[in-house]
Amino acid sequence: MKVNLFILDEYPKQVAACYIDRHVKSYIVDYAKILSACHHLNNPFQFKSSNKRIYRLCFKNHPITNWARINTSHYEWLFDLWVALCNEHAFRFSKIHKTEGLKYDLRVKPHLVRSNKITFNQFLPDVFKVKGDAIQAYRNYYVEHFHNNGVWTNRGQPDWWITHLHNVSLL
Repeated sequence: MKVNLFILDEYPKQVAACYIDRHVKSYIVDYAKILSACHHLNNPFQFKSSNKRIYRLCFKNHPITNWARINTSHYEWLFDLWVALCNEHAFRFSKIHKTEGLKYDLRVKPHLVRSNKITFNQFLPDVFKVKGDAIQAYRNYYVEHFHNNGVWTNRGQPDWWITHLHNVSLL
């Protein structure tokens, strides 16, 4: 499965709640690897001489890694989403994901440009892009591609999901 950053809401906790089960399970590891890559690429010696644990370098040139490395706000947003996914995994499946053990090491921000500004790129095919509205673009893509396997264990479907399915008669 390819890694994508589905921006389904402005707030990471809401994004995690909107992810289908399959993405809650798989993106915990992928996002931890991307956050780890930010550390390897921006302060490569930080973890060499310490007992801190992060993933080995992968996703080096991935667009999401590049996005997360733009500034501290991007890194923090992805970190908050990753933590929210760990919490969502515990809520839905009643077990702690092993990757959650990296929480304290990944909480330390790598050396990035300080900024309070977040811009959400649309890593999507052009047909789904919505000018100036990454959230709507990702919602359109998400429903189109995952309407046949949208499962939310212990959680209802997001309201926008149901509305979108009714509007395009996919229910």
